[in-house]
Amino acid sequence: MKQLTVLGALATAVLSTGREVVHAEEVPQTIEPKPVAETSASEQVTVTEADMTTAKAELDKANQTVTAQEEVVNQAQTDVDEAKETVNQAQTELVEAAELVEQATPENISKAKETINQAEATVTETSQNLEDKKQAEESTQQAVTDQEAVVSTAQADVNEKTQAVTEAQKDVDTAQAILDGTGQAEIVAKAEQAEKQLTEAKQALTTAQTELTTAKLADENRQTAIEEANQALTQANQTLDVKTQLANEATAQAEETAKQLVTAQTAFQEAENEKNSINTITLSSEYIAALKEYGKEYDNASFTQLIALAPTLRKQNSFKVNPNDETVVLDTNNLTEAERIELSLFASDLLNQVRRALGTQETVVTLGAVEFANRVATSYVADNWNLEQIGKKGHDAKAINDAARTMGLTTISDERVERGSQIYENLYAESIQQKTMTKANAKRSIYQALLSFLFSDMEYLHALSIAGVSGQDMYLGVDLSTTKGMTAVHFLIVADSEVMDQTRFDKTAIANPHTSDQILANYHQAQASLTQATTANNQAQEAKTKALNEQTAAQAQVATAQSRLATANTVPILTPKAETNLVLAQEAVQKAEVEHKEAQANLANLQADVKVKQANLAKVKQTLTQKQATLDKAKEQLSIEQDKLNQVLAELEAAQVNVVAAQTQLSTAQTTLKEAQAYLVKLEEAPARLENAKAHLLQATNSLKAKEALLTEALETLAELKQEEVKASNHYQTVLSAYQAVLEAQRQVDLAKQYETIIREGGQPVPVVDETGRITGYVSEAPKVPTQTSEPISQPTKTTQASLPATGTKTSSLTVLGLALASLVFFSRKKKEG
Repeated sequence: MKQLTVLGALATAVLSTGREVVHAEEVPQTIEPKPVAETSASEQVTVTEADMTTAKAELDKANQTVTAQEEVVNQAQTDVDEAKETVNQAQTELVEAAELVEQATPENISKAKETINQAEATVTETSQNLEDKKQAEESTQQAVTDQEAVVSTAQADVNEKTQAVTEAQKDVDTAQAILDGTGQAEIVAKAEQAEKQLTEAKQALTTAQTELTTAKLADENRQTAIEEANQALTQANQTLDVKTQLANEATAQAEETAKQLVTAQTAFQEAENEKNSINTITLSSEYIAALKEYGKEYDNASFTQLIALAPTLRKQNSFKVNPNDETVVLDTNNLTEAERIELSLFASDLLNQVRRALGTQETVVTLGAVEFANRVATSYVADNWNLEQIGKKGHDAKAINDAARTMGLTTISDERVERGSQIYENLYAESIQQKTMTKANAKRSIYQALLSFLFSDMEYLHALSIAGVSGQDMYLGVDLSTTKGMTAVHFLIVADSEVMDQTRFDKTAIANPHTSDQILANYHQAQASLTQATTANNQAQEAKTKALNEQTAAQAQVATAQSRLATANTVPILTPKAETNLVLAQEAVQKAEVEHKEAQANLANLQADVKVKQANLAKVKQTLTQKQATLDKAKEQLSIEQDKLNQVLAELEAAQVNVVAAQTQLSTAQTTLKEAQAYLVKLEEAPARLENAKAHLLQATNSLKAKEALLTEALETLAELKQEEVKASNHYQTVLSAYQAVLEAQRQVDLAKQYETIIREGGQPVPVVDETGRITGYVSEAPKVPTQTSEPISQPTKTTQASLPATGTKTSSLTVLGLALASLVFFSRKKKEG
């Protein structure tokens, strides 16, 4: 192993080991580089800046690939989480559906029907109750009107008697004035007033004593009533809270069952419409034999027989309208693929009834045939092919041949096409333009077209074609078109032998979900679902009605308790006032007795003639008293009649409340009936809902497994890419270090040359260092005159030049790079093989 000697006075040695920089001391020392692998000259690789750029680009690419894959992993994880949530939802739906199936027993269905019957009876009962309450309200209203008239009459009587009292008072005032003229009126008046005041005061005292006793008893009763009313109200509110919660729950359940009943009713109605509208075409044995015979030789006898049989067979076959189809409007020239498929399957079912009777090849509907029919119908519209063109040329043969060529089917020569020939279409046209039509009318046109082909009074070539007698045509597609003055039905039928390119003409048969057997099966299923939903709804409505009735009763109890409490609180407290009144009455009696004694003494001294005037005054006063009594009686009667009016007004208010309550009960009963019907539908639909839930859960579970597999795959790919990223990073660091080593080696060579030049020119090299202490160059100084010493100063030699600062040999740096490049080649090859 070589040793490199470094003169500390001349340079600072730099060893590159990764990113570390090791500085030599400024004293002579020996540096021993690390051993490196032996390499031949052919294995040495020159490291360039381009190599480093390439390695950096590879690292950046690896980083980007990892980042992109991390996004893929994140998305896959999100998909898995969503799939898990879907599975959870599907499991919940399955549990709910299973619970519903358990409820959908014949017994529960029967109970649901009974609930509907009960609900209907309740509706009838509450309707009658409402009418009764309304009649009671009307009767009470009439009583109010009558009593108001009575009160009005009593008020008029009081007014009249008040006027009489006023006039009597005037007479008293006159007599009093006459008495005043004698000079004795004041004494008499005081005596009378004192007598009257004493009597009234004593009566008031007795009344006050009685009222105090009554007030105390009334106040005790008031407090008892308030306490009892509070207790009753608390209990009623607690009961109402419980009944309200039960009513809310029962109502929610009843609403759900009602919705399900409506759904089941709709499904049943649609299924029943399908069942009642199954269309058929029947042929007689004579017709079948004649058509087969005619197909062999086209003989006149068979043709004549077919013409003769046609009118009877046309009458025996008629179209049945499906009400479900009458609400669906089609855009004649722009049918969707689903609409074309449905119409094609409808035609295929009718055709296959005919072909089974004849024993010929049955038709199947395929996407290829449907697309073929669409292309042909579209071309008719584009070419504006109407009745005039049909009269001149017949079919739009060029459009049919072009569509066949596009679909990969057999075509005929242009000469034949020019003559109007074609081999695929049977066309039925009506002399009316219909830009839109109902689905029912579209199916009617298809049905009438087939009758027209089969039972013609002119020709039977269409019948031979459509019935499969004249060939093995089997792939069927049907479409509609409308142009000026014409609406057409296009029947395109293709034989298997006519399909040249299956990649363009899809021969896969489309299953018909509307066969007679399937329609009947759907009907029975919908019928069962309706029965179940009705039963369930009846039960829920019954429970709801019971809960609402109990809630209403609880509300009435609360209202009664509130009313009792309010009434008890409105009763005034009487004792304090009665006690005060008693004290006042006692004081009044004492005062009245003193005044009465004084007045009586004064009255005894009056003259006798005064007594005559007093007698007159007493007489008019008696009249006034009588009229006042009559007025008081009239007022009393008015008060009685007013009380009666208040009573009937209260009864009217109660009657109006009863009407509102009856209306609420009727509304509740009607809602209960609807909810009972909906629940029955839900019960009857339970098995189908369960099957749907099972299918949904299976689908969700399979989707979750697939997404988890994708996530696992994405994670594995990410792990591999990260390993590749690490390799690319290591490779880049290796190349970068090697390139830096090359640069440093070149710098060392340049420093050595600079050093040698200064020595050769007789100068003294002085190192220039940067802030890190690294030598960046040399400057020359004039040599100092040496001091005389006993030993001569040694001059640098070639040998010392070879020992200038270095980081190792060129071979070692390039060897490291060569190893790095070798690892990159292997890495790339491994990746490709993987």
